[in-house]
Amino acid sequence: MGDPIDREYVDAHIADAKAAGAEADFNWELVLDVSIYETGWGKNSTILNAGAENNFFGIKAGIVKSHRATGEALVPTTEFDENGVRYDTTDKFYKYASYKDAALDFI
Repeated sequence: MGDPIDREYVDAHIADAKAAGAEADFNWELVLDVSIYETGWGKNSTILNAGAENNFFGIKAGIVKSHRATGEALVPTTEFDENGVRYDTTDKFYKYASYKDAALDFI
C-alpha cells in the first residue's frame, strides 16, 4: 500500500498542478503524482535540498533548453551506466521560480 496522503503537500501544490495542466492540456493529477514520487511528498529530495529550488520533477539542466528555469544547481545524484551498474555522481539540475514553472517544463 502507498504512503498516506500528505494534505499539506497536496494543498500547497494542487492549484499550480491544475494551472499547469490546463495551460498545457495535460492531466494535472499526473503532474501532482510525479512530483510526489520524485520528492517523497517534498520531504526526501536531494535535488530540492541541494539548491535546485522548486525542481519537484528532477529535471536536469542542459538536456533540453528551458526558458522557464531561473538557473542551475550542481546536485549529487545516483545514475546507472549502460550495464545497469549504479554509481554516484553530480549533475546540473534546473532551478525554478515556482512549482508551476517546473511543472510546465516537465510536461
